[in-house]
Amino acid sequence: MASNNLIHKRNLIEYTMKSFLKRTESLTIFFFTVILLISCKDSDDDIHSGEIRLFTPENLIVSVKRDGLVLKWDKSPKADFYEIDLAQDKSFEPSELTRLVRGDSVTTAFENLEEETKYYIRIKGISKQYLDSKYYYGEATTGKMASYFKLPAYEDMSYTDITLKWAIEYMDDEGEIQPVIADQIILSSNEGEEKTVDITPEITGSGKLKIDGLKEGTSYTATMKNSGKTISKITFDIPSKPASAIEIDNTANLKQLIESAPDNAVIILKGGQIYDYSSDTINIIKNILIQGAPGSPRPIVYTHQFMLGGSSHTELTTTINTISFIHVELSGMKLNGGQEDPSVKPNEHAFGFYMRAADNKTLFARNVTIESFSLNNCIIRNFYGAAIRNSIFNLHTSASIYFGEININNCMMFDLGRGATGGVQSFIHLNSNKNKNNIYCAKYILKNSTFYHLNTGLIEQRAPLPTRTEVPVVEISDCTFDKFAVKYPGVIYDTTTSSRNLFNFSGFTDTPINIKNCIFGEMKINNSLWLNKVAFSGATGIFINTYRAKEANFTDFGSNITNAGTVENIFPQRDEFNYTTSPEVAITGAGDPRWYNE
Repeated sequence: MASNNLIHKRNLIEYTMKSFLKRTESLTIFFFTVILLISCKDSDDDIHSGEIRLFTPENLIVSVKRDGLVLKWDKSPKADFYEIDLAQDKSFEPSELTRLVRGDSVTTAFENLEEETKYYIRIKGISKQYLDSKYYYGEATTGKMASYFKLPAYEDMSYTDITLKWAIEYMDDEGEIQPVIADQIILSSNEGEEKTVDITPEITGSGKLKIDGLKEGTSYTATMKNSGKTISKITFDIPSKPASAIEIDNTANLKQLIESAPDNAVIILKGGQIYDYSSDTINIIKNILIQGAPGSPRPIVYTHQFMLGGSSHTELTTTINTISFIHVELSGMKLNGGQEDPSVKPNEHAFGFYMRAADNKTLFARNVTIESFSLNNCIIRNFYGAAIRNSIFNLHTSASIYFGEININNCMMFDLGRGATGGVQSFIHLNSNKNKNNIYCAKYILKNSTFYHLNTGLIEQRAPLPTRTEVPVVEISDCTFDKFAVKYPGVIYDTTTSSRNLFNFSGFTDTPINIKNCIFGEMKINNSLWLNKVAFSGATGIFINTYRAKEANFTDFGSNITNAGTVENIFPQRDEFNYTTSPEVAITGAGDPRWYNE
């Protein structure tokens, strides 16, 4: 018999994770997907030149276990060992991982592979007495590593440090709760810098650690280890401060600064402070970024409103490419002795337009164009009307309001739209008189956000000019909605006999509302009061992995949205404004990520 003629490779390469986690999955959910591979084998030639070849190990089954793969196969008689190769190239040049498994075993597990990566797999039997078998081939794609780390929030990072946070417990494969045990965190940067921090059981049990001495604008990967073994990783970017940034605190005149700032100004507000402009309208007429300082709580700006495009009575046309707010809290509440006064009617809306002449009555031929308007990591709360609204129903026949895109990401929105003065208003209210007014937004993006205690609908944009009938793009993803048309406790409400649709695009031809990975909680529907029983007007909902509570029974939600039970069962802590879903409810990968990344 021929002797074994193989030279076995022994190189094992330790891989690092490729990129920032798009979405950290709940540690209490055991992610284990079984894939029966469509596999193949080399054409078997069991008798070769009078020599006997081992039978090929067949029926390879691969289970994807987070960032690892578990392999099982049929036994090859007489095999002393099985040789298994893993490669990211189908040619196996190179073969990144090679493993020998004893012949009396038909399973093996590979751990800490590269996340969400396709691996090509081949397996063959080897023996001291017979020719090695032919290869049997397969392939599988890994999932994500079980991350104990929590996604760093903006307030967790300054320009030179980060407070890393992690879960202190996890659920093991048998469903038992176990403590996280680690002894080291290693930070490595994309510039080759490496910092090692030894952590004690007390630090591990606290679930957080502040690390100083980092470099502004640099990407880092934090690796948590125990006895040399990697147990969790996360990648993050330390923020960088623009060279031209204007840093202020609340002793500065914010209104004057915004209105007189140069084009493309970046204004950074000191965090954790109150900026009281509840009696002032602040005009925005240029490209601008208004940002709370990183590494601290959001600054709170109390405002009468931000006037988009300004309030000039002589400037007919204003074009702005970008208006952005990051890590800022905006409130319509009015203050009394430095405290919010709930007995006083709050301001109407956060963002508006001035479309009248100097007499405040005559319609004015103003044209406002904003290509990109964005709110990121912001809180908008306690406005009597809408968040964004054109303040009058009829515009001058030569006036126009145009948005290229409205983008809302990682925000919290609550207590909006409780007033009926001038008509009930949706969250984004771009209503206009049919076939008379030129007001339009080409694209809406709402994602990774929570909306609650909104009294009416989300978006209203209807009745465009006949010359502008292109259907807007609407993308709603990874959001949580609850307590719509449910009164916010302890505040003033108007009475009304009118209602709004959840999405109103009447006048357009069947606008598609793309809704993905969302949860709709309580929607208090009354056809003539606040919220209409028909969710879509001039539009159609397209649902992917989206759930509703029993209390969100719009007549046109249809069967493509899953009824997940009562709202109390879905959100057992909703009275504390905590929208973590109950583990008893079968909801996966939906809702605002802030609630399942906690």
